[in-house]
Amino acid sequence: MVTEDTNVDTELATEQSQTETGAPETGPADTDSEIVGGLDKNVAGALAYLFGFVTGLIFYLVEDDNEFVRFHAAQSMIVFGGLIAFSFGVTFLQIFLEMIPVVGWMMSLGLALLSLLILPIGFVLWLVLLIKAYRGQRYGLPVVGNIAEGWV
Repeated sequence: MVTEDTNVDTELATEQSQTETGAPETGPADTDSEIVGGLDKNVAGALAYLFGFVTGLIFYLVEDDNEFVRFHAAQSMIVFGGLIAFSFGVTFLQIFLEMIPVVGWMMSLGLALLSLLILPIGFVLWLVLLIKAYRGQRYGLPVVGNIAEGWV
């Protein structure tokens, strides 16, 4: 094929000779397709959030090399483990306060209303972090992200 642009001819000849010789084409490395246990890194990062701290722990223990996956796994363990610990703490405090007549019951009711906020906040955090990881963004929450960086 002959064209007026010699650069195009040169590029076509180079590509054709590389495919004929079997030599790999040189180009920018595709870092977005790193494989982690047979998965793309963004899929593995998103799966670290799928079942909260449980999948975070699994991916943190299984993955040794990929810092992206380890970061999201550590953040998942910290965020959702912390939410579960906070929920247990509020529940035990409610049980203790219910033993106190009148004032304790009112305080326990206030804590019950506070505990109702845990579920929607946890769901929104879960959804945002899962989507950010799937898009390949290393998004860290303000305090938790710094702690997770230290764990990587």
